Amino acid sequence: MIKLYKDIYGEALQYFGVSTPTAFIIKCNDIIVGMVDYEEYEDYVKIFYIRIEDVYRRQGIAKRVIESIISNNKGKYLYGDSLPGALEFWRSLGAEFDEEEDEEYLTPFHINC
Repeated sequence: MIKLYKDIYGEALQYFGVSTPTAFIIKCNDIIVGMVDYEEYEDYVKIFYIRIEDVYRRQGIAKRVIESIISNNKGKYLYGDSLPGALEFWRSLGAEFDEEEDEEYLTPFHINC
């Protein structure tokens, strides 16, 4: 079972070297497996960052987290910037890219929730 917890104890900084007021720790079966940093606004959701520890990647965790965020924000849109290596991940979630996809720089995207 995947759960998100507000990072009130600074675990993101301890585990991932970064922490923000909008960070959430991702736990799977009570093990910290990653973090997601996003903020919900009236009309949209801005995703700043999602990271899954290397040993837990390719298990669908990030996809389930993003799907949950989308599901909880019906009628809004989610937007962010994709790293070059994550274009396929965002595309699998239905992302539309706002610029030509770039294999060297960040590419802005949006998803209708």
